[in-house]
Amino acid sequence: MDNLVRQLSELNGPCGYEQDVAYFIRDYVKDKVESVEVDAMGNVIARKKGGKPGPVTLITAHMDEVGFIIKKIENNGLLRFEKLGGHDDRILLAQAVKVLGSKQELDGVIGTMSAHFCEI
Repeated sequence: MDNLVRQLSELNGPCGYEQDVAYFIRDYVKDKVESVEVDAMGNVIARKKGGKPGPVTLITAHMDEVGFIIKKIENNGLLRFEKLGGHDDRILLAQAVKVLGSKQELDGVIGTMSAHFCEI
């Protein structure tokens, strides 16, 4: 179970870009259920029939994670971004992030310019 949690936690799936998570879950459960599909909206729908009569149970969960979208790369290399989804801005400073490029991932950290910094 620890390995599964680790694998899920290491997948990239910001709001609107959860495909890697959806396909991982689909592949993980496919041998444990009667049917599984990823629908047009990106939902993973798996069906498992029980062996005894009884109530139907629905299990739901979010697949996305906190994420951002790069809006501008400044001349000095700093990235300007906007939030994907909702989260509290007060916790962002000094948070480690992964920047997903078209060819590679880059490690980063969220920072801000000092209030008394000015370019000459």
